[in-house]
Amino acid sequence: MRMAATAVLLLLAIPWLACDRGTQKVGNSPDPLLAPGSARGSNLIWFVIDAQRADHLGCYGYPKDTSPYIDEFAARNVLFSNAMAQETYTQASVPSFFTSTYPVFHRVLYNHPEIDILAPELVTIAEILSRESYFSAAFVFNPHLKSKYGFDQGFDLYDDNPAGFDDSLPRHEKYETARRIHEKVAKLLQEVSARPIFLYLHYRDVHSPYVPPPPYHETFFPVGRNPDTELPLLEKPDRSTVDLHL
Repeated sequence: MRMAATAVLLLLAIPWLACDRGTQKVGNSPDPLLAPGSARGSNLIWFVIDAQRADHLGCYGYPKDTSPYIDEFAARNVLFSNAMAQETYTQASVPSFFTSTYPVFHRVLYNHPEIDILAPELVTIAEILSRESYFSAAFVFNPHLKSKYGFDQGFDLYDDNPAGFDDSLPRHEKYETARRIHEKVAKLLQEVSARPIFLYLHYRDVHSPYVPPPPYHETFFPVGRNPDTELPLLEKPDRSTVDLHL
């Protein structure tokens, strides 16, 4: 996450995971709403798309069809139009997610040459849910969120190992995280069924270096420009001269 107000965060109980508890209408509202407390024990999934710009999603008014599935989901649920990141970079933003505190309080700041560690006395959402008998798992393929920095507090499983990232892979596979996360989650769901589950899924697919797979690498590319020659430039250490604003 590099810029405030550019990351997308979704916290939801998804139908294919959520417990079948039915719904109730509250008052005269035509919409079925859950009564207070009736969602207790539902499965929870927290999606974070690292570096995703909100102003490049259709549900926030972007004219190009970049996010049909997110747009469909947003149309059926609650969409926040005023949401602010607590910091402009991952190392300080995610602790605010986990602890509901400001960076000035949790003090996890990315200070070179040392990296601050999340203090064990701070209470994370995973620790709170563990008290409610949740199995908490995180799949985090971001080097700034390694368990050695204390981000695994309260999680039964904290997977920060993106196995398969090597230079022998095609460019679009080398930086892709969604498929790897989904495969690991699918395996986990077969093994954990007796307890409600909390999943924190942290994707980096749109983070630089941005190398989308075919055919999406050319979907929005300007006419007359070649994605096969321009996209590899994003892997270079100095990307300041690459203009790929689409």
